[in-house]
Amino acid sequence: MKNKTGTQFRYKTKKWFQELGYSVEYLEKYQNMFIKGRMIYIKQDLFGSDGIAMNGQQLIFWQCKSSEKNDFKIKEAIRKFKEYPFPPFVDLWIIKWIKYNRKGVNPEVVRVLNEPIDTAEEID
Repeated sequence: MKNKTGTQFRYKTKKWFQELGYSVEYLEKYQNMFIKGRMIYIKQDLFGSDGIAMNGQQLIFWQCKSSEKNDFKIKEAIRKFKEYPFPPFVDLWIIKWIKYNRKGVNPEVVRVLNEPIDTAEEID
């Protein structure tokens, strides 16, 4: 069920970016592994991101998070972003969706700065 919910919010985030005029693609790869005679599929985010969005002025790597009680795992997402040497012109966003929220409500966006790991700011 958790994976289905994550897929739903990745799709919702992609549609939200497209409505804002961005071109959007997912950044995930799937690997298959044989463990104890069974094939297991493992999903891995590329560059710590669920996707990439761009228009003529911005390049955004984004990670979406969803929660019922506003307990998003933001520090974990920031650590993942900080594992990669993004150039200064790239924006890193964490998109926060509240589960069971009514339609038409925009997500909250946290912009991760290309600075030390605990640096993040909320933007509108």
